[in-house]
Amino acid sequence: MSRMDAPLRIAHVHPISLDLYGHDDLEFGTRARYILSNLAAAQARMGDRPAVHLLTSGPSHRMEVDGVDVVFHRCIQPPRGTGPHVRFARQIAPGLLAALRRETCDVVHFHGIRSLHAMFAAVAHRARRAGVPLVGHDQGARPVGRIARVLEAYGLRRIDVAVAGNPQALDALARLGVPRAALHLVPSGVDPRLFHPEPRDPPSPDRPFRILVVSRLSEEKDPLTMADAAALLAARGRRFTLEVIGTGPLRGEVERRLREGGVDVSFTDHVAQTALGERYRAADALLLTSLSEGSNQVTIEAQSCGLPVVASDIPGIRENARGAGGLVPPRDAAGFAAALERLMDDPDEWQRCRERALENARGLDWDSIAGRLREIYAAVIGEDRSGRVR
Repeated sequence: MSRMDAPLRIAHVHPISLDLYGHDDLEFGTRARYILSNLAAAQARMGDRPAVHLLTSGPSHRMEVDGVDVVFHRCIQPPRGTGPHVRFARQIAPGLLAALRRETCDVVHFHGIRSLHAMFAAVAHRARRAGVPLVGHDQGARPVGRIARVLEAYGLRRIDVAVAGNPQALDALARLGVPRAALHLVPSGVDPRLFHPEPRDPPSPDRPFRILVVSRLSEEKDPLTMADAAALLAARGRRFTLEVIGTGPLRGEVERRLREGGVDVSFTDHVAQTALGERYRAADALLLTSLSEGSNQVTIEAQSCGLPVVASDIPGIRENARGAGGLVPPRDAAGFAAALERLMDDPDEWQRCRERALENARGLDWDSIAGRLREIYAAVIGEDRSGRVR
């Protein structure tokens, strides 16, 4: 049996502690369900043996989620006052490094090569010493100074291949010295059992237009522009409701602006993925005002449910959501409001955007994404996709 016929032992390394996102460890795979939990679960369904390595502010521990071994390694963190980007970049966990051994994994898949700088450099060094191939996954840049750039460059020189969710990120990695032949475009995916369309009619003037926001309320998502756009609609007398699913440090200011703007808004901190599809299907438009993304999962989930999307015209969104509602320059509250009004006023346009959304999301399920990555793993392990040793 060739190595690629046997189950692959995949060590996913995402050296974050979930408390930096406002979650606790036990919420991984439930409320904290994102690219890594979904991808690893799909790989386990394929018969491979993924393990996920995360950090924790508490004692080290492990659990099993969707057939995946999830290990939390106690870490050393900068003080809270240094800010989230610095804390992301400089967390370190010696126990995680010790877990990456040739006897336990066939390939290491590191998530966050331009944002988790200290651990990226350390994992790259460890993988090279252990003789384990290293796949680097870009999930957006968090520049935090010269030391971080040095650590990033060290890691990038030692990866075998890099994957990213949008072409602009691949271009950035090429400019940083990663060979073009080692770059692969791999978007985020969805679970079609949860995110799928149901028959429905376009919005009607007989009821308020339903706008949905699914986003962390933090600086990089720019929820203040979202609040200002909604306030503009309210000032124009438009009939709509706004549902915000998400929490974060800007929650108070977002709520203040919406309330003062007379917006009919409801807030929910978290919604399980098993229920989130219902929220997409009940809405008339998704609104997302992010400033930066890798490959945005929320816009793909929404489109898989047939929901038109009004979102920032930025890498990580424009590739997946073009033609599905409206791409607007970042921080342009008036532009977001105008795009929403076009969907409110024109049922035919709303229907065209719904159909385009479904077309955009076709083929972006997690099982397909896992299959693409397995081919990449096969190449770095040293065999072609047929299982023949090169």
